[in-house]
Amino acid sequence: MAGVRKMNVSCDGNIVTVDGVKDFRLSQILECGQCFHFDKLDDEVYEVIAFGKAVKMEQSGGVLRIYGSSMEDYEGIWRPYLDMDNDYGLIKESVIKADSALQTAVNEKDGIRILNQDFFETLISFIISQNKNIPQIKQCVKNISHRFGDEVIGYNGETFYVFPDVDRLHEVTEDELRECKVGVVKSVMFGISNFVFHCKYPFLKMFSFGINYQGYLLGRCSGVMPTTVSQHHISPNTKRNPNPSPTGFGFGFLLFGAGGGT
Repeated sequence: MAGVRKMNVSCDGNIVTVDGVKDFRLSQILECGQCFHFDKLDDEVYEVIAFGKAVKMEQSGGVLRIYGSSMEDYEGIWRPYLDMDNDYGLIKESVIKADSALQTAVNEKDGIRILNQDFFETLISFIISQNKNIPQIKQCVKNISHRFGDEVIGYNGETFYVFPDVDRLHEVTEDELRECKVGVVKSVMFGISNFVFHCKYPFLKMFSFGINYQGYLLGRCSGVMPTTVSQHHISPNTKRNPNPSPTGFGFGFLLFGAGGGT
């Protein structure tokens, strides 16, 4: 997109350095309630597990470092995951122009970006969020990953667990989900995993369709509340119009901590 600040990206061993990040604050991006598979190690230092990888991300001013990443992984995974090609300066301008009341929120959360997450993990996480707060959601995601996810060797040589895909989770029983402490939504998760598994083709293709049809497909999942459908619309996977309004909507949504309680 025109207007995106040029960033210098380099790789030394297994550390990717992105110099020149703007409109970007790692803590705001990860802790605003849009994702739950991470752990905070220090100020602006996090372990992040996504797309079968476990890395450490560290931000210092305008420099972002990703430990445990190759340049290929950055280009194929972390660059789109962090939505690095979108002009968030322009998005913030459009949000404020649409509603000047958001000026204070934009100023306070000036580093939020919308993560381009795995669809199924995001769907299940937001379903869990219907009756859990953020620390509880994170623990549920960790429980599900440890119990049913694959092992991967992370940036530090230690073992991490990725979130299971729909092929694996649809085999899980309600009793097994109960042991993951997901609460009353266990039957909803069980039904949705099977629904998505058996309707895999339309769900895999849904991001090539418009936002209304995406909402229709999600709404067909029993137990998916309207707020969860709305939260899906914040995803960069959502088919965009030529203007930044879909992302602007999502940006405004995240400013108020959508996706879970505190």
